[in-house]
Amino acid sequence: TDGLTVLYPDRGIVHEGIVHNLCDGSYEDFRMEQACPHSIATETPGKLRISKRVGADIAIIDTFIELTLKEFYGV
Repeated sequence: TDGLTVLYPDRGIVHEGIVHNLCDGSYEDFRMEQACPHSIATETPGKLRISKRVGADIAIIDTFIELTLKEFYGV
């Protein structure tokens, strides 16, 4: 591979820390099967302080919204 991508034949493709094409029966998998252009699932370590976890999730969601607005509306 290019050093940034890892292929897991039964699980999907990981590129720069993002999992692509994972078919696991989850809600995100279902949305992708329905041709939803993007889907995310925020996941943080369960032993981390809740304030850190919430902060990380907010940052991930805000970034997702920002990138989606740029893609669809050029904002």
